[in-house]
Amino acid sequence: MKKRPKLTLIFDEEKRKEYLTGFRKRKLERKEKGRKASEKLLKEEIKAVKEKYREAARKKLENIQLPGMLDSVENILSTEKHIVGDQDVVIQELDLCSSHYFMGSCKEQNPNPIIHSEEPYMSLKKALKMNPVRSKKRFRHRKKRHFSKHKRQN
Repeated sequence: MKKRPKLTLIFDEEKRKEYLTGFRKRKLERKEKGRKASEKLLKEEIKAVKEKYREAARKKLENIQLPGMLDSVENILSTEKHIVGDQDVVIQELDLCSSHYFMGSCKEQNPNPIIHSEEPYMSLKKALKMNPVRSKKRFRHRKKRHFSKHKRQN
């Protein structure tokens, strides 16, 4: 009879660990891939909604006709025509007060208004010391009274 070679088993801890953790790794990879795909879809959807909104805004702006200030003849007070070199220059004096662009007259405001008060000036620190803000902490430490079914007898 021939002698059989001995069978030796080598236990590799690293390969075992990789095999056992491989399931978890692949599962996490699938989750990450799905998360990235959903984020990409969400970004594309947001982009499409924004583009749709911009297009609607463009259409609205195309239809709006703003009133032209120079179109109305009643705002022109006087017109002068001068020839400068080989060009004609037209100078028009406009009455902006009667147009819809006029917001109101510029009233000068006094930068240093005089404040009359009967109370003397006091610093903020002093004012806060006079009326201290009560802390809410004091209410936290109060004991709650628990009433028992039986009254105490003295």
